[in-house]
Amino acid sequence: MPIITIAARALPVEKKRELVRKITDLCCEAYGLPPETITVLIQEYPHENIGVAGRLIADREAPPP
Repeated sequence: MPIITIAARALPVEKKRELVRKITDLCCEAYGLPPETITVLIQEYPHENIGVAGRLIADREAPPP
């Protein structure tokens, strides 16, 4: 029973549905298991809680002062 955890920025619910469906399909193919055995967990982080290259994403997206 595979459990896949995704940690990323927030997505709209429509995109989450698509992501979970595609990941489930790939996992079923790779493991040869039925979809009922695949669990996908999504952990969302706001941009003020994600740093890349030494800067918060929220700061990178903010307009210059």
